[in-house]
Amino acid sequence: MLDNVALDNVALDNVALDNMVLDDVLPESVQPVERVTVEFWADLASPWCYVASRRLALAVAHEPDGSVQTRWRCFQRDRGAAGWDGDRRSAAAGGDPAASALERVKAVGREVGIVFDEARLGAGRDSSLAHRAVLLYDGEPRQRAVSAALYAANFLRGEDIGDLEVVVSVAAWAGGDQPGTVRSRLAAGEGLAELATDRAEARSLGIGDAPTYVVGRRLAVHGPVEVEVLRALIAEGRRAGR
Repeated sequence: MLDNVALDNVALDNVALDNMVLDDVLPESVQPVERVTVEFWADLASPWCYVASRRLALAVAHEPDGSVQTRWRCFQRDRGAAGWDGDRRSAAAGGDPAASALERVKAVGREVGIVFDEARLGAGRDSSLAHRAVLLYDGEPRQRAVSAALYAANFLRGEDIGDLEVVVSVAAWAGGDQPGTVRSRLAAGEGLAELATDRAEARSLGIGDAPTYVVGRRLAVHGPVEVEVLRALIAEGRRAGR
């Protein structure tokens, strides 16, 4: 089981991009830091996970170049849970919980540069195919670009990420592949075993919802937490790994 880290939330800078360019140069006097791996358990059909992915990109951008490896892990949220997106934590006290959650995610999205297509927020579509496309790039830097492109297709352009041709087109463009290559790999069943593995590992690790960040297979924080919380989690992961 994972250790859940209790960290104070702090203010988030209101600047973010899906694909951050890590261009900070370390002074020669600075010693290389230990590399850590952040596993990002998320659902491509969840707007809170989209927000969380942006915040993770910002956190990594503040770290020395190459010192943080991120890995996408699939967690498909329960569409039947209470709340418009199954996120009871986001509903404000009183009033209509679904409406409160909707306004909350729209507001938080704007903080990280996401202008949600409101009509798509409660769609609750099956994200299995899209997840398989992301898992085609497991262990590769391209994986983040593919997941970011699928989030944008879903929540910014209102495209159906349950549709094969949409997923093929988006993944091929973001991953730099030919559409026929992505289509053939998905048709051959690639990604199915990896999807099943992620589901099983989530259960064994005690991960009950997404987004969840796991550092070094030991420390975890749930929810779309602030950038500085993620930076503290990464720092704690480095200390725990020594």
